[in-house]
Amino acid sequence: LTCKAWLFRSRYHLHREVQMFDKCQLDRFVAVLRNEPNIGQFVRTFVVGSRPQAGKVKQWAHLIPLYLAEFMHGLKVFIVNGCDWRVLHPSFLMKAAKFVTVTKLVMHTVKLGTSRELTKLVFSFPNLRELTVQDTQCTKNRPCQLFKNARRCLPLEFLFFRRALLGYSMLELLGETGSNASIHSLELEFATDTPEIETICDFIKGCASLRFAFLQVPLGVDKVGE
Repeated sequence: LTCKAWLFRSRYHLHREVQMFDKCQLDRFVAVLRNEPNIGQFVRTFVVGSRPQAGKVKQWAHLIPLYLAEFMHGLKVFIVNGCDWRVLHPSFLMKAAKFVTVTKLVMHTVKLGTSRELTKLVFSFPNLRELTVQDTQCTKNRPCQLFKNARRCLPLEFLFFRRALLGYSMLELLGETGSNASIHSLELEFATDTPEIETICDFIKGCASLRFAFLQVPLGVDKVGE
């Protein structure tokens, strides 16, 4: 099926997911939306990823919110899967805030330059309720200051955080902004480093109605108690 025909068919089969793997697909999809703008309102899930034969995502990913946000008014889920974003264009972080309807962000096997980019990426979605960060690596750990127009308190309800290297500054800022106050479902996996444990303990204290916590800690019972 062509992109246009596939999208029209998806309306009736309730399969409202768009996957993007290269710049050519982005260009074709944008062309379809410009001819038929109403198609965008049926997209609920958007997936951006990379594959060996495609161009590097970091070279064109910043165009996604610039080109698509005005069309996809019903988008709920934004998934970043297998992307090398160690040189992420700053405009992506600034323009992603236009996806005001997105309530779920999933980052799986993503490489970023610094933890600052991870934090800003999370806060770029102002109405985020579900956040999954798994197997995500940040080359360097850097403190973060949010953009002036970024929402300071996210309405987060669910957080899944596993094997996300150097991503603990994100937890700190979520706690400082009160974005952890409404979390009721929390799954965390962390290493044995004392700073990480202290950060997560401080974060959990801010969860007002926490119902479930999963902590995989390779420590003795006495250390877990502490």
